[in-house]
Amino acid sequence: ASYNSGTGPTPGDEVVETWEGCGTGGYWTQVVQGHAFSWNFSNAGIWTDANKNDALSCRFGKDANSYIEMTEDVTNGASKVTFYAANWGTDAAPTLQLQYSANGGNTWTTAGSCSPGSTWQQYSFDLNISGTVRFRILQTAGSRLNIDDIAITANGSSPVLTPELTAPVNGSTVNVGTIPATGTSVSKTITVKGSDLTKSLNVGVSGAGFSVTPTTISATNANAGTTVTVTYSSTVSGDATGTLVIASSEVSATVYLTAGKDAMPVINISPVATIEAMVDGESSIVQSTVTSENNSEIITLSVDGNFELSLNRMTWLRSLSLDPTGETFYIRLADTGTVGEYYGTITATTDVVSAYADVEGIVTAKPVTRGDVNMDGIVSIDDVTALIDFLLGTGVTIDEQAADVDASGDIDINDVTALIDILLGVNNMTWNAMPTDSGIFIEIFNENEILEIYDMDAVCMKTVEGYGTYSIDLPAGIYIVSGDNRSSKVVVK
Repeated sequence: ASYNSGTGPTPGDEVVETWEGCGTGGYWTQVVQGHAFSWNFSNAGIWTDANKNDALSCRFGKDANSYIEMTEDVTNGASKVTFYAANWGTDAAPTLQLQYSANGGNTWTTAGSCSPGSTWQQYSFDLNISGTVRFRILQTAGSRLNIDDIAITANGSSPVLTPELTAPVNGSTVNVGTIPATGTSVSKTITVKGSDLTKSLNVGVSGAGFSVTPTTISATNANAGTTVTVTYSSTVSGDATGTLVIASSEVSATVYLTAGKDAMPVINISPVATIEAMVDGESSIVQSTVTSENNSEIITLSVDGNFELSLNRMTWLRSLSLDPTGETFYIRLADTGTVGEYYGTITATTDVVSAYADVEGIVTAKPVTRGDVNMDGIVSIDDVTALIDFLLGTGVTIDEQAADVDASGDIDINDVTALIDILLGVNNMTWNAMPTDSGIFIEIFNENEILEIYDMDAVCMKTVEGYGTYSIDLPAGIYIVSGDNRSSKVVVK
């Protein structure tokens, strides 16, 4: 807004011509409406390039008689006039005169002069002018120059206000925050508050990963109080530092920034040994451990397949909740009723990461003892009774492999006889060997029997072990079969 003739700042106040909002162009000789006053330009214009505060400044032409003069008065006189100036580029250093008129521009009085150089700086003239007054800045020597922020301070007893940036505190430290392990950025709002500011504030930040918005704050918004937002972005865990600078030609504040990013959690499951059991028997129990790093969440442990988990070897479940730091756990077969091999996967998960481990189990058949018909672990007269009851069709349950006592492939009265012979110690043979067309046929009746076959040069040709029948291909010759319960048997093929 322009001050009209006859109005002006109250005593002690300052009015500043910033040129902001003016049109731009070449060198004019015409009346130009500035930001604060109306001016008469002679070989001068408004420009956007070098040597300025904010966006625009006034530039004088190459003529040594270029000038700008107010076309309106301010009341309450003037105690001071200041402005910023410097020569343009490499042009010759200019000489300026500050003149004032107390009679509406009819006559002009020189208040002082200065010779701006290549350094952009402020020039000040102390005055003691009362009543209405207007000013002219006249170039008397040199070439092109730039001039900006012409400030007029009115006479009076009111204090001259000092621009100040009250927030943020200069030299303070602000923690922008910590990015979660799975996040990419974190932001912090910082209050900016000034008093008596007349210049826009430039906002900048340094430090890898830091950024700030906005980058410019008007003096009006700063005086009223506003905020800037600092953001830290990173994909790498660890701590970071940066610097925030809020400044103009009037004031400045430096704030030191800190930020960080959490490390990604890691979860591991130690290898799990094979779990074993006999059919319908107790499963072995295997111990394993879940470990973690940089984790603060509860870990869910689960297993699929024919397996179950426990933390105390008493309560068995398919899924457990573990401490974030990890725990020792136990695993076993859930069902041992069927012979076979079983496979599954143990999974440890949080909302962020997962870990896996394979688990294997095996259920084996119970060893068969020939003659243990009722499967009670011993061969006794009770097995004879059970075998007879089975042959009579009473529906008794027996182990058919153990009931084939004579290894004939059939369960009949001959097996009863063979079982009685075993109990009486008659023909208590635990293995037998006989020649065949291709070699030797061996039959073992005892699960724990081990047989060795030697030729006549005492070379062991073959070893067989455990209950079953074996056909061994051998060339024609004489062989000795040696066992634990019968010392030897000669077989001629």
